Amino acid sequence: MRAGAAPALFVLLVVALLQGPSAPMLALAGGIGLWAAVATTQAARLRAPRERLAWQWFRRTTWAVGCGLTIEAGLVALSGHISTGLGTVGFGVGTILSVAMLYQAIQHWNRTRTDDQESGEWLVGLGGALTATALLMYVATRMVGPAADGWESNTHALRVASILVLLVTLGAIIPTARLVADWRSWALGLVLTTILVLELVAYVSVVTGNGHHDRLMAGVVCGWIVLALMIALASTAPPVVRPRAGISPTASTIGSIVMVVVAVAVVVVDAISSSGRVDVPLLAALAGLAGTLRLAYMVRDYAELTTAQRESRTDGLTGVANRRAFVERLERRLLRGREVSLMMIDLDEFKAVNDDRGHAAGDALMRTVAARMAAALSVDGLLARIGGDEFAVLLDGHDHELALRTARSVLDAVRTPILIDDEPVHIDASIGVVSTRQRAATVEELLRAADHAMYSAKRAGVGITVFDERIAADADRRVGLLRDLRALLTTTSHQVGELVLHYQPQISCTDGTVVGVEALVRWQHPRFGLLAPIEFLDLAERYQLMPRLTEWVLTRAVEDATAWLRTGRRLPVSVNLSASCLTHPGLLPTLEQALQRSQLPAGMLTLEVTETAIMDDPNKAIRALATLTSSGVQVSIDDYGTGHSTLAYLNHLPARELKLDQSFTSRLLADDRTSTIVAGTVDLAHRLGLQVTAEGVEDDATQEALAAMGCDRTQGFLHSRPLPLLELDAWLDDWHTLTRAGLRET
Repeated sequence: MRAGAAPALFVLLVVALLQGPSAPMLALAGGIGLWAAVATTQAARLRAPRERLAWQWFRRTTWAVGCGLTIEAGLVALSGHISTGLGTVGFGVGTILSVAMLYQAIQHWNRTRTDDQESGEWLVGLGGALTATALLMYVATRMVGPAADGWESNTHALRVASILVLLVTLGAIIPTARLVADWRSWALGLVLTTILVLELVAYVSVVTGNGHHDRLMAGVVCGWIVLALMIALASTAPPVVRPRAGISPTASTIGSIVMVVVAVAVVVVDAISSSGRVDVPLLAALAGLAGTLRLAYMVRDYAELTTAQRESRTDGLTGVANRRAFVERLERRLLRGREVSLMMIDLDEFKAVNDDRGHAAGDALMRTVAARMAAALSVDGLLARIGGDEFAVLLDGHDHELALRTARSVLDAVRTPILIDDEPVHIDASIGVVSTRQRAATVEELLRAADHAMYSAKRAGVGITVFDERIAADADRRVGLLRDLRALLTTTSHQVGELVLHYQPQISCTDGTVVGVEALVRWQHPRFGLLAPIEFLDLAERYQLMPRLTEWVLTRAVEDATAWLRTGRRLPVSVNLSASCLTHPGLLPTLEQALQRSQLPAGMLTLEVTETAIMDDPNKAIRALATLTSSGVQVSIDDYGTGHSTLAYLNHLPARELKLDQSFTSRLLADDRTSTIVAGTVDLAHRLGLQVTAEGVEDDATQEALAAMGCDRTQGFLHSRPLPLLELDAWLDDWHTLTRAGLRET
């Protein structure tokens, strides 16, 4: 059927139906309805994805109207009468189904994503229709008596009630879904209102027995055909752009409650003043059940939402609050003007446990520690995992002594040994404490202050530090240093000073000659003077500046070693690598470029890697060191004896040297056990083909003891402090002279 023929056929249908419905005319109406269904089906496939689901329900609406009228035509042809018996089954069922599908279409029209569909929302429409039907039947029966009870009058009542619910729903959705500017919503409302009026008049005609029922039914049929044609026309119209609308369950909740109340009221009223009909209280009861089920769905959804919200504010591993929950509670306390105390907790040595024993053991340790810390808090205390191995505690009030007692309890809980695989595991913590009396009462300021106090405790190794003016000044200083360090490493400006290298000699235990130097970076700051590495290396590591700093040190050290070589002084140089630089992808290109540019033999450069850096990820470290040594440079394991389990990997590390940590050399003469450990380490290293350098040597007795044990070289203040380049040159000349004379400077 061509689109242009539809209006002509509809006019013909209206003229014919005004003479009274007949089988041919109903067949013509059914044909027009089916044409509208086909047109809507084709157009629905072309709709935008966010509208497609709604238009699938609109399509089903037109098919229900068209099929209902076609079936009605057949039934009329069989029965010979439109108003009695089977003559209303097709039309009645078809139109009621179309209302149900149109309700779903309107609900989806309110949404832009299919996952916005609320569970059991169709129960609101069903319950509303049943409630309105029961109420309409009760009123009609009370007014006109048994004449209001019958198949035809009941289907009329159900259609009237359903369309009324549909209009109320549409009226609520138009402003909620921001459909005010969409002409299709107003056209649909106008057509439904017209159908409602016609159906209501026809219903009154049926229950009162007044004439002209056939002509009224003709008007009703025309109304439904107009609805089908309007949907077909709207399906071809371009979508109206509208802003995204949030979905609120308020209207659905109110509708469900009203429905249950009215349904109960109908049952009660019918019990007091009976209509004499069984279907009225039955429909009202079913409506109340639908409303109750809808409310049950909403309670379930609310419970799931509550659970989801709780889970979104809970750390998945430990079960304590997460950062979001912590910040939200802190914000609420501050908005109400409440005084609070806050702690920032960082677990020390946790990463080593995680690496040594595996992630499962690390997770078990984290859960146990979190449970112990939570148990150490008062009732109003909140423990939260901020991230990684960092926790925070929020206490109501600013009681300084209470906060300190709580911090000590938390620290004791962390330090208590934990059994993992039947072995005790020890970890420690650094805790920073601050209250609103000590810092500005904003979330950012309090968190920052607690963080500064915690890092102060970590650097000092004291466990607990309370934020004060000294820490505030130090924090401000470190913020300034960070800003200057970033400028120093990323720009060519000299306003923030310059980096310089100091070199500390390494002396052979065999003949006293200088066999190498270690490059140690310093920062000549315009305000703070010469800064030692402890002042800024942790800032570089924490804020991802270490690769740039290492690149500068490597380049300068190689250049200086090359300059010495050109003057006839062969002086190998050692450069320290941090854990982050060891596996940084830019390290090898930087190293190769520095060696190529300077033409320094690769074997004259040693990269010192701490035992702790290796044990951060042993397998990855071994691969990285193997790649570095393939370029010809040497590798030294620095601070040996301070890390964990390096012995297990020692045979696989591509190193040529072990550097004994100064904690061993300082106790060498005072502690027999330390002496035994050092002697054993030297022997083991030599058996593995490694040479040993002892750091921190400060007296002749220690030097002689190390030489007697077979130590290869020593380094420390006994020989020299780290020296700038020019001073080192002078020192080397003096040392060479003294060595040739058979003397040694102390």
